[in-house]
Amino acid sequence: MSKLVSGDPSDPLGPTRQDAQALAHDLLHDHGTRWVHVLTAGSVAAGLAHLFDPDEAGLLVAAATLHDIGYSARVVRTGFHPLDGALFLRSEGYPERLPRLVAHHSWAVLTAPQNGVHDLEDQFPREDSLLADALAYSDMHSAPSGEVIDPEVRLADIARRHASPVQAARADMLRASIARVNDALRRAHRRED
Repeated sequence: MSKLVSGDPSDPLGPTRQDAQALAHDLLHDHGTRWVHVLTAGSVAAGLAHLFDPDEAGLLVAAATLHDIGYSARVVRTGFHPLDGALFLRSEGYPERLPRLVAHHSWAVLTAPQNGVHDLEDQFPREDSLLADALAYSDMHSAPSGEVIDPEVRLADIARRHASPVQAARADMLRASIARVNDALRRAHRRED
């Protein structure tokens, strides 16, 4: 598959916001509302940029914008979209941290085994960081239809569609990620006052 963006994917800083949007649009524009969902997730992530240095903020926005590209028929390999998106990004030469974040977005490691993926962490080591939490925060604040949404509404919708003990555990981890980002936002706000 040829490079789909104009920027250099091997740039250690990763793709620009515009390049990430172009790639996501190219892969997802014909997948229902998936394109607007990732566009909104990227916008939510951009709103968190002040929590990170510029390079980290750019990586967060790119990961949020690209987190669901594994749904694209042109990218599917395993049928588990976090892994498929990560494998695609790696094959295209993107810096390794971006595929790792995509592979593990929104605590995908918890649902990987029930999707037939038992070696996700071997293929892509999971990052435990505020940036990974911010990626989950961005995803959970973006409704499937692209509106900014309360994460509890999003979690309730996920639970309704995919009820299982694994999803309940995942919801707890997502709430913890969101709480850590909210704490960081409160601390940043206090520093600004």
